[in-house]
Amino acid sequence: MRIVLASHNTLSRAMLDAAEMFLGAQENVGVIGLFPGDSPEDFEESFRETVACADPKEECLILCDILSGTPFNIASKISYRNEKIKVLYGMNLPIVVEALNGRNDRTLPELCEDILEMAAESYGVGKY
Repeated sequence: MRIVLASHNTLSRAMLDAAEMFLGAQENVGVIGLFPGDSPEDFEESFRETVACADPKEECLILCDILSGTPFNIASKISYRNEKIKVLYGMNLPIVVEALNGRNDRTLPELCEDILEMAAESYGVGKY
């Protein structure tokens, strides 16, 4: 399963770098960031290239930083009517690690369900 991390600026690259500290180097992962001055058309073209998989039967999970931002909107457009691509927003490090760690033994719908279930546990108020 291909994983694509999409964000504003360099957040997606930083998320992958941090996740690799836990999991080691990862293959079949794309990162894309929207930078000031990027045109929506150029960003969409780059995004489509990042999502593209060598095997058209391969599933792809796109993790976006925020709902309704340009990366999310373009991801939604790319995934429209394509059951092989799912888009989740609210990307954080625990979600990225879960996606990378669980992608080889679950289907895309199963992985999405598991991520959504664990997402609520990925934030909170620490008590000391």
